[in-house]
Amino acid sequence: MYLSSVVCVSVESPKAEVTLHPDLQQIFTGKRLTLRCQIQGGENNIEWRYFFKRDDVDIGSSGSELKIESVEESHRGAYTCVGKDTTMPTATVSISPPAPHYAREIVTLQCDISQHEDWNYIWFINGKEYSGCTSKSCSFTMGHDTVKYSCTLPTATVNILSPPPAPHYPGDTVILQCDMSQHEDWNYYFWFINNQDYKDCTSKTCSMKLDHNNQYSCLGRSGRPQDSQHSAILSIPVTALPKATLTVTPNPVYHGETVSLKCSVESGPAWSYRWYQDRTEIRVEQSGRHRISGDSLTISKVESSDQGQYWCRGVIRSIFSRDSDSISITVKAVPTATLQSHQTDIYTGDRVTLTCAVEGSSGWTFSWYRHTTDSDPVTSAGWSTYSFNPGSVSEGGQFWCRGGRGDPVFYTQYSSPVHINVTARPSAVVTLKPNWSQIFRGESVTLRCDIQGTEDTDWEYEWERPGVSMTRWTEQEYKIIRAEESHSGDYKCRGQRGTDQSEWSSAVKLEVKALPTATVNILSPPPAPLYPGDTVILQCDISENADWNYYFWFINGQEYSGSLPKATLTVTPNPVYHGEKVSLKCSVESGPAWSYRWYKDRTEIRVEKSGRHRISGHSLTISKVEYSDWDQYWCRGEIPSRSISTLQSDSISITVTGTVPTATLQSHQTDIYTGDRVTLTCAVEGSSGWTFSWYRHTTDSDPVTSAGWSTYSFNPGSVSEGGQFWCRGGRGDPVFYTQYSSPIHINVTARPSAVVTLKPNWSQIFRGESVTLRCDIQGTEDTDWEYEWWTPGLSMTRWTEQEYKIISADKSHSGDYKCRGQRGKHQSECSSVVKLGVKDGLQPVLRVSPSWMNPGDSVTLSCEVGDSSTGWSFSFYRAAPSLPDQPYSVELLSDREQTTGNSSTLQLAAPSHTAGYMCRAGRGETVYYSDYSNPQFHWSGDQHSSVSLSVSTNRSQHLVSESVSLSCELKGNSTGWTLKRYTGSELYTVCSSVKGSTTGSTCIIRSLNVGHSGVFWCESGSGEYSNAVNITVHVGPVILESPVHPVTEGDSVTLRCRHKTPPSSPKVDFYKDGNLIRNETTGEMTIPAVSQSDEGLYKCTYSDREESPQSWLLVRGDCCVSPGAVLPSSVGLMAGLVVTSVLLFLLILLLLGWRRFKGEKVDKTSSSSSRSSQSQSTNHVLDGVQIANQNQAPAGNAPLQHGQGVEAGPSDLTYAQIELKKMKKPKRKTGKQAESEEDTIYSKVATGPPSGGAGPSDLTYAQIDLKKMKKPKRKTGKQAESEEDTIYSKVATGPPSGGAGADDVTYAQVDLKGKKAKKSDMLTTREPDAVYSAVRTG
Repeated sequence: MYLSSVVCVSVESPKAEVTLHPDLQQIFTGKRLTLRCQIQGGENNIEWRYFFKRDDVDIGSSGSELKIESVEESHRGAYTCVGKDTTMPTATVSISPPAPHYAREIVTLQCDISQHEDWNYIWFINGKEYSGCTSKSCSFTMGHDTVKYSCTLPTATVNILSPPPAPHYPGDTVILQCDMSQHEDWNYYFWFINNQDYKDCTSKTCSMKLDHNNQYSCLGRSGRPQDSQHSAILSIPVTALPKATLTVTPNPVYHGETVSLKCSVESGPAWSYRWYQDRTEIRVEQSGRHRISGDSLTISKVESSDQGQYWCRGVIRSIFSRDSDSISITVKAVPTATLQSHQTDIYTGDRVTLTCAVEGSSGWTFSWYRHTTDSDPVTSAGWSTYSFNPGSVSEGGQFWCRGGRGDPVFYTQYSSPVHINVTARPSAVVTLKPNWSQIFRGESVTLRCDIQGTEDTDWEYEWERPGVSMTRWTEQEYKIIRAEESHSGDYKCRGQRGTDQSEWSSAVKLEVKALPTATVNILSPPPAPLYPGDTVILQCDISENADWNYYFWFINGQEYSGSLPKATLTVTPNPVYHGEKVSLKCSVESGPAWSYRWYKDRTEIRVEKSGRHRISGHSLTISKVEYSDWDQYWCRGEIPSRSISTLQSDSISITVTGTVPTATLQSHQTDIYTGDRVTLTCAVEGSSGWTFSWYRHTTDSDPVTSAGWSTYSFNPGSVSEGGQFWCRGGRGDPVFYTQYSSPIHINVTARPSAVVTLKPNWSQIFRGESVTLRCDIQGTEDTDWEYEWWTPGLSMTRWTEQEYKIISADKSHSGDYKCRGQRGKHQSECSSVVKLGVKDGLQPVLRVSPSWMNPGDSVTLSCEVGDSSTGWSFSFYRAAPSLPDQPYSVELLSDREQTTGNSSTLQLAAPSHTAGYMCRAGRGETVYYSDYSNPQFHWSGDQHSSVSLSVSTNRSQHLVSESVSLSCELKGNSTGWTLKRYTGSELYTVCSSVKGSTTGSTCIIRSLNVGHSGVFWCESGSGEYSNAVNITVHVGPVILESPVHPVTEGDSVTLRCRHKTPPSSPKVDFYKDGNLIRNETTGEMTIPAVSQSDEGLYKCTYSDREESPQSWLLVRGDCCVSPGAVLPSSVGLMAGLVVTSVLLFLLILLLLGWRRFKGEKVDKTSSSSSRSSQSQSTNHVLDGVQIANQNQAPAGNAPLQHGQGVEAGPSDLTYAQIELKKMKKPKRKTGKQAESEEDTIYSKVATGPPSGGAGPSDLTYAQIDLKKMKKPKRKTGKQAESEEDTIYSKVATGPPSGGAGADDVTYAQVDLKGKKAKKSDMLTTREPDAVYSAVRTG
């Protein structure tokens, strides 16, 4: 027989594993995390359902991922997951016997689920559950009808019970029902979104918030092990949230105006709207000036505070649309309308147009006013122009305008007035020169158009002449050089000056005839026959025309000139002004020395020398020209000695123009700043050859300058260089001057300066902070400035706003900023540079003082921002440890008010055990927070009840390469421990355990080095610190073995000086606080009963050469009391006043009592003691009483200690302790009770507790010792006391022993001790009684 080979098959179950994404070593609160459950192994076609647990507690099913949107402390724990196979097998029904089947026949049905035997079974008949059988096989009696049997599980269906109106938005709520038709006993439901478990609902009906286009399904459970079949997928379409659109009208808006904001969402149902300002979630609500109606927000009587960024959102069914883009509303001062006219001097009948404007805005209706602004407007219109044609001079005057818009109407300021000067229209007159209305063909004539009724000279002219209706002619004269018959007719003219026109002139008739025919007559013919050389006199006769004065003769068709030259005439200037001088020059090109004759008009009338006419050589000078000098001039040369004359010159018409011209002065700008360039232009229209002079302040002064050109430019360096300016022209010799121009006032003001200010005024900011730079133009009241900014990386940016806002600063914003104002062509001075620094981040520095706890002391936390930035407020936190390698959790201790500097301190009561602290800083309206500071610690060597640290060697000093074990003892349910080490600058984790046992854990450092020196302590996962120990690793050969933990007062303490290689006969010196205290040869020093005075720094030396480091020996009393809170100044003052009042009362009471009861003198005695060199005292002066804060009571006394018979009361109580000692009784003086010169009562007031106990630090203690007094002799008839009588009085403002009183109750306790005493007026009992007096202070 053969054995088959053995085959071993190992089937490994699938394993679930949790992974963290992102995979972080250290997780901070607020982070977003995903825990993912992955199934290792198993078949790929299995449908898994995932369940997560934290610290073995089920936290539900959520698909394969558990997402934590924002990590909190409550999420701390150990996470595990499991997977459940949800793949459903298929059930089949088999029947026996096979068909056909007959009525009343019994058939057996079997429900088979392949490869699965551990099922419970549910049977269905015609779709209804059959409860008569729950086995795999069931028998049924057939009826008469066809029956359907099945064992298939029912299928769930998802129905929508209350769908919101379409479209559906993210955030809409929909109620879904998981329906199991005809099955009502399903009581637990599983819901799925996108095939992921939805754990927040297990009911049949669930309320779901729509997110995206999600797919919903469900299945049911009824207490059976089988679930129903999965429902079909229900998809609910979700429409992306629309974006709101914001419009603002008007913008910019003016102070006091109404602005309307309209919010709209393009499509969908009726939305309601919410409004927000300055990118915050603070809504703009309806108020007195804010009216919300439908889609509109109306702000009435706008103020400067309304300026800012606005945005809106739509809301429907608690769903918000996407926010609109923000729009900045700019609030400006009430504007002033600007009124302009294309002309201000017009004639009657002219059309004038006034234009009103409000710069930088629109939507205005304009009103125009005449004479006064109090009158009704002349007209109002929705357009900006008003035109009219004044029919009379009275229709001119002052005009104003203003704009209005909105409902109610918001009005601008009235414009500056514009004066429309209406004058009667001038008339035109045509004159002829020569004044011949009848001329001949070929003659020349000049028609002149004079405009009468005005002094203006800058006219152009329009002529109506025969055959032409109108001709524009720029000259005043219309010249006909060679007249023809076609020139006959009527001539008239009118003046055109810009848009101004004169009246038409009356018509002047001109007649042109054909030239007459000349006839040659012989006046005295010689007798015939005529011979060559005979002389004949001929006459050129033009009958009926006697005014011909120049004749041309021709011989054989050739002009007869006698070969004489022709004279040439020049006139300067021409035209010439009335009163000016004109020079005429006659010249003959060649020949002998000619003399000249001058002729005027077309006559032989010579111009002779006279008062105004001076003839010199070839020149004729006419001075002070008059209108009579206006004519045709010609000349000829002659040689009188030879009776020879030249041909006459061509005639030149000298035109005499009106009165003396007035110069015209213009400037391209009249309001300028110092340093601007201004150009003055002087002109005399229609003439040339002038030299111009400019005058400032007065025309009587010397000219500023004179030049042959028409412009004068200068750059005023100061305001005094402005003022009134005139000009005039001059020409000729002597100089003929024009009239002075009208003055122009050049207003020179100091150039405004720009100043950049920061808001907040921090030149140093941090990434993410907001800052606004504002450009203020100083030295001007003008507000319509634009601004140019120089910013880092940009040479210049034109910015219409006054403020340059940095919403979220980054490094690129660091650099220099400056600005300049631009107003039209004017510019301000550039501002000084403002330097802005942007740093990446800020971590404040925290300091804790003192580092080690001393019972009764307070602890001071100082948080400082290590740069020059200001405006910070500081928050202080208690730092509590967490799980190993986790960050510290923080608990707020105090928020400090904003400081002007960069640091803040907080004084606290010292904790009873080691404590950690952190701080951070914040500033700004939208608070910017710094990082948290590194944790700092206040260490205590005292043991903690929950966690403690012990050192295997119980010594604070170790040699290099030695080993040491440090044990963290944890009590209670702690979640782990961590051993920390602080070196003075760095914090290290030495070792840790994820979860420690209740007996503690040990960390071993097997080879110490110098870097291991530092303060060690343990931290528990539940948030406690252990005691701290200071361990020093010394590289030298000598260490001092001293206790690493505090020692108890009264214990025996041995200090050992250990050498790495000890000599045979050592000489060891021990030092305390730097002073030699003992020499030992054994290397040990023992303190049999240690006390507070033994506390200090110890070290030792070997043979005066090798020295150990120093170690602090910490001594604790047999009872340690937790210190209280720090005494605030106000509480301390009140406590001091209470103490003072109580002491004064007691002293007076005691003095009176002793004087009445004893009638004897009191001897002066006193005793006092002081603490060791380590004790501290602080003096306070309250109301003139000096109170010494002593930490130890006088020797020989047994003051009440905290924890010994009296529990700590409220922190604002005041304790007074009075002890009455025996005093010798002195002899009494005869007949009079007197006190000895030595009688003194000594009172000691201490603001700290008596020695040995540490009370709350805001308590005030008063201790008064009355020493024993000698018994004096008694007088006859009086009762006296024994010498040994002593009264001890103790007064405490706290509760009696064993109880804590209310804060507003003051208790006084008096103990009377000593021998029997007789009655007295003061004390009535001799037994140790306790009297309690309660005085209510509130």
